[in-house]
Amino acid sequence: MRLLRPRKDPQMRWGSMFGGPWGLALADATAAVMAIVDANNKTDQAQGSIAASARDAAEAVTTYYSEIVELA
Repeated sequence: MRLLRPRKDPQMRWGSMFGGPWGLALADATAAVMAIVDANNKTDQAQGSIAASARDAAEAVTTYYSEIVELA
């Protein structure tokens, strides 16, 4: 009946807990959080690129209309 007795060593209990399904769940949760953080960083970079493109477009339109007014 040794299989039914709980382990006396606390480190063994933690080790077996994180080595089984809980360990897999924690690894999956960690991977999910890392994917979310990575996606957020990519979104910030894309937003910066879009803002720069919008500034460049606004400057081009302003220059275009300024030159039209000068020609008129």
